[in-house]
Amino acid sequence: MLTTTETISTAIGTISYFSLAKWLDITFNRGVRYRYHNVPNIRFRELIDAESVGKYYNQHIRNEYRCEKCD
Repeated sequence: MLTTTETISTAIGTISYFSLAKWLDITFNRGVRYRYHNVPNIRFRELIDAESVGKYYNQHIRNEYRCEKCD
């Protein structure tokens, strides 16, 4: 199942989560998208519920999961 959420963030525009594959796609406001692998659903939920999406991303997603830049 795919879930996509728009954010109110100065850096992050949209967040998509593919629950079956455990992929977390983050599209930054500058238009670049990254896919993070093996991200548990709880991380996605905490990210979209965070008071500061950018801060949560930097502390719990960035550099914690293997990622690739998507074209």
